[in-house]
Amino acid sequence: MVVIGLIILSQTRTKTQLPQTIEVKREDIQSAVSASGTLIGANTLNLHFQTSGRLFILNVKAGDKIYKGQVIGSLDATEELSILNQAQNTLRDKEAALRKIYDDIHLFQYGNGGFANVGTGNETETQRTQRSSAEVTRDNAFEEVVKAQRALADTSLISPVSGLVLKADFVEGQNVTAGDTIVQVADSTRIIFEAEVDEADSQKIAVNQRAKLTLDAYPDQNFEGNVSEIAPLAKNTSAGATVVVAKIALENAKINFIAGLNGQATIIQREEKSVLTIPLEALREDNTVFVQEGGGIRPKKVVPGIKSETDVEIKQGLNESDKILLNPLSQENGSARTRNPLGSIFRFLGGGRAR
Repeated sequence: MVVIGLIILSQTRTKTQLPQTIEVKREDIQSAVSASGTLIGANTLNLHFQTSGRLFILNVKAGDKIYKGQVIGSLDATEELSILNQAQNTLRDKEAALRKIYDDIHLFQYGNGGFANVGTGNETETQRTQRSSAEVTRDNAFEEVVKAQRALADTSLISPVSGLVLKADFVEGQNVTAGDTIVQVADSTRIIFEAEVDEADSQKIAVNQRAKLTLDAYPDQNFEGNVSEIAPLAKNTSAGATVVVAKIALENAKINFIAGLNGQATIIQREEKSVLTIPLEALREDNTVFVQEGGGIRPKKVVPGIKSETDVEIKQGLNESDKILLNPLSQENGSARTRNPLGSIFRFLGGGRAR
């Protein structure tokens, strides 16, 4: 009973250590960095008025598409319009006064020498002073008109980009300041995926690398793009991890743009087509694998290439369809035991060396 129990126990333990073999395959392989992230526009802008006042009208709401140059809101401009009208009236008055001075000077000059005598070069000192003073007054009035026009323009909120309204929380009649974000808009002419790459992988990514993406909201679609920018400053996530943000510009993404959609990105470092590959776990740290040949298994040196998350390229040392040991690290180092791990059972039972 005890012997049988020991045999069964030994056999049970041995089963977990039995070598598994796998064939060397020829397939495509990628060395890549995976990262999660969110969808944004090329730029997210916070739009605000240049002055304080009462919100008269807001023409947009969250989710609306807007266009560059579109007036999306305005303040009550009653006072600004009144000031502009006054400034324009003052300018007209000063221009009329200046024209009267020009006429008086020219008539005086004409009477003292005809057309040949008309011009600033023949002004008396009094005339020159009078004209110059009137011109300065006219110019100052013009500046007041420009100032009033600028103040009136500041009561309108104009979008500098085409995009999607993300936020528009104020309501008509509210008092707002120049610091209030009235509308937040995402420039949707280019869709960007912000991938948060773990700091340990940050040296593996670079601008212009290709990327493949999936979005949780579009599970049946695959997207592609290029790394367009890598943020120069790392940031901490809510989970406490330090990440580097890689911005990936999507290509021909036929989707309804919604900022904040979650997804996964695979940033491709290198890619090889139709090469020999084996699982990573079959490659030992000294770049050897265990190859099944004839009735035994022997170690063989190989030259590895690029690595994916699960596989490694083999440049030299193996042929397609070679059978290799899948889990060499779990085997004992002795050559006899490597060739036949069942030998431990025979030795335990006193059977000597397995052959």
